[in-house]
Amino acid sequence: MPPRQPVSALDKAMRLLAVRAHSSGELTQKLLRAGFPADEVESAIRECEKRRYIDDRLFAGDCAEMWLSRGHGTRSITYKLRQRGVAPELVNAAVAASSEQEPEAARLAIQAKLPALLREKDPRKRRAKALRFLAGRGFGGAAVSAAMKFLAQAVAEAGDADTDEAIF
Repeated sequence: MPPRQPVSALDKAMRLLAVRAHSSGELTQKLLRAGFPADEVESAIRECEKRRYIDDRLFAGDCAEMWLSRGHGTRSITYKLRQRGVAPELVNAAVAASSEQEPEAARLAIQAKLPALLREKDPRKRRAKALRFLAGRGFGGAAVSAAMKFLAQAVAEAGDADTDEAIF
């Protein structure tokens, strides 16, 4: 068997990008942890950007849209993008673009959680569970308010209106 050729930072970057999209910051960290020298990593990142294999603006927008469609709010999206090494100004732009859709995403998240919430007979516990769920998903105040109104309507339609109207 012939000896293995050493892998360059660019080759490693290409392999990582073949699996999934990465931000330039995330890719830089992975290459540095793999033991590549900083100048070689920087050169590999520049080459990937030149070839348009990485674009942090598109990455941030795509991730924000994906996470929003999966029931996460803007706070959660902001945190996840920052963890992935996206620059703060790109995070803010991506979150601003998706913030208009946040109330609808919160409503859909509550709708998916509705069967479990309707099993809770105590309206105070039901409301607390819904609020914890939405807060854990990173939704803001307006989105939470819209989702809670939807929950109140769903509870009323399910026939438990007397106990919930005083709380919502």
